[in-house]
Amino acid sequence: MVSLKDVSKKCGYSVATVSKTINHHADISDETKQKVLNAIKELGYSPNYTARALRTKHNNSIGIVYNTENSLGLAHNHYSKILSSLRSTLEKKGYEMTFINHSNTNENTNYYSYCRSRNFDGICIVNVSKFSDKLMPLIESKMPIVIIDYKFNEHTAIISDNIIGIKKLVEYAYEMGHRKIAFIHGGMSFVTDCRIRGFYKTMEKLSLEIPKEYIIEGIYTDVIDTAKKTNYLLYLKNKPTCIIFPDDYAVIGGINAIRNKGLSVPNDISVCGYDGSYISQIFSPKITTYKQDCEQIGSMAATNLISLMAKPKTTLIETFTIEGELCKGETVANIN
Repeated sequence: MVSLKDVSKKCGYSVATVSKTINHHADISDETKQKVLNAIKELGYSPNYTARALRTKHNNSIGIVYNTENSLGLAHNHYSKILSSLRSTLEKKGYEMTFINHSNTNENTNYYSYCRSRNFDGICIVNVSKFSDKLMPLIESKMPIVIIDYKFNEHTAIISDNIIGIKKLVEYAYEMGHRKIAFIHGGMSFVTDCRIRGFYKTMEKLSLEIPKEYIIEGIYTDVIDTAKKTNYLLYLKNKPTCIIFPDDYAVIGGINAIRNKGLSVPNDISVCGYDGSYISQIFSPKITTYKQDCEQIGSMAATNLISLMAKPKTTLIETFTIEGELCKGETVANIN
């Protein structure tokens, strides 16, 4: 097996310099880095993480708590992109991801006990709308933790700006002449609460009336449930001219319901999605949506978690809000 000493001899630098290069230390010049990397490639060297774990009492492993209760699970476009970016950033720093779910624990074991038994260096919690009794001991522990799409005072949080996202969708519909805007939102969670508040705040700012029947709770990514909720809006005497849906998958259920009633999008009813998923751009017509910056969310979560693990005494606990962008698409008609 090729060792650090072998790489050191090959490139002419000390073992310490080779080690710093592998661990991405900032004080290594680009020229030195390139020579070390060339030697590593030529010799076929790969770090011995088991030996490192015994030496440093760290195993470079990150536990991922991810809620798979929605209908898409890991296939959810938004969260799969976040997790992909998270993994990519972690792997560049020599860390591996391990998913943790209910099947990893039993009645007598909570998440914290499991994480300690696996000797995880840090934890990332993704898409969890509430903290269960089994999860609270982990949340209340001193382990390095970063949370995505949820806010908890004692931990760093990376959050997509859902208030701004809904604001941009409502304002765009308003610019296109719409004054009757309905909102089918997902199940109640931190994310949903932010979007609802953003909707009410923007509608109030624009002096638009919000009939109580225009606000409906749906289910994220559920096309069948969304179709039912859309039908309810379509049969109102004072039906909306534009409907905002909880996500891009749900909006397809809404469009199907609209078409089944003999109406067209956007000529008869305008619609907006959310997430900016791949499907929104290949669907015809292209869906007007708000694209969340999944890559930055995942990357920032990984970077901050690594910082918490490496420098626990100096890394600040912060909340980072990541803004996305409006994708105008083709599903909102200009009725001015």
